[in-house]
Amino acid sequence: MSRSLPRNNRRAIYPPSQNILNDFMDNIFSSQNRSTAKYIPVDIINEEKTIYIYAQIAGTSKEKINLDFYNNQITISANKIKEYENTPEINEIEYGLFERVITLPICITRKETVNVSYVNGILKIKIDKLIEEENKFSVSLEQTE
Repeated sequence: MSRSLPRNNRRAIYPPSQNILNDFMDNIFSSQNRSTAKYIPVDIINEEKTIYIYAQIAGTSKEKINLDFYNNQITISANKIKEYENTPEINEIEYGLFERVITLPICITRKETVNVSYVNGILKIKIDKLIEEENKFSVSLEQTE
């Protein structure tokens, strides 16, 4: 069975050229170059009259979940707070800020077109596309010579 070495022990076994490559890759993929927010998994169902978005945000209260709508984007964010102070022997649960930006096929302009619920760790967002389509308009161009 092969075990990988922790990052700080790699220098001892790799040749200098490999250490340069490792440093380069570590800098590209370091946390300072990525958002500190963790990813929220979603399912999106786009029907003729309605869009359904299901977001998995288990382990947080609904008071810690934020939804922001701007044009055709929804930003879902949540803050999962550790409920204990001791250091765990096994540490697999992720805590902190979770975020997801979703681009929709329509712009959301009215609160009344959005229905939101949160049950058993699943955030459900229902968007009525028919009401939003009432906001559609056209502009005609007159021919000029």
